[in-house]
Amino acid sequence: MRLLVGPAYLDASQDVDAAEELGASGFGYAAQLAIGVMVSDALALNTELSFARSDAAEHEVLGETSVTALFVGLGATYWLPAQVFVAGSLGATRSSIEGAPIRVQIEVPQSDASEVGFGAQLMLGKTFDVTAGLGLGAALSLGWATASNPVSGVDTNRQVFTALLALAATIG
Repeated sequence: MRLLVGPAYLDASQDVDAAEELGASGFGYAAQLAIGVMVSDALALNTELSFARSDAAEHEVLGETSVTALFVGLGATYWLPAQVFVAGSLGATRSSIEGAPIRVQIEVPQSDASEVGFGAQLMLGKTFDVTAGLGLGAALSLGWATASNPVSGVDTNRQVFTALLALAATIG
């Protein structure tokens, strides 16, 4: 089992026409949980759940904006010498942008959630043994996701990028 918790950066963007892009980005927090089984001395297959949120994102239109990204996937973790690990996963994702309502020719919704889409996570980390079954360290995790998101009648994909610098805990 692997748990990551720490500060994150989220960037969500979407082309609504040839000359206009809507999006929100900002610093926030994130957590990732991976539960798996070792299939060899250095390789684990795992399921992964990842959550990232920025409560102070900057948005072109909405005020008091929050961005949230959720990821559920399957992946693998490979352990290198000196307890360094690399991990990757593919799965389903969903994102939302929420904010105070504003009117710009149309009423911009307070919550704009995407459809369920596709995403990927890549991670590099290092742990140190605390006890025989517990390791603590740090990791850098990068995520990408895309999902259909109709905005004002225009159905385009929202792209979400996340970066997480985290405290890493491994058990087992």
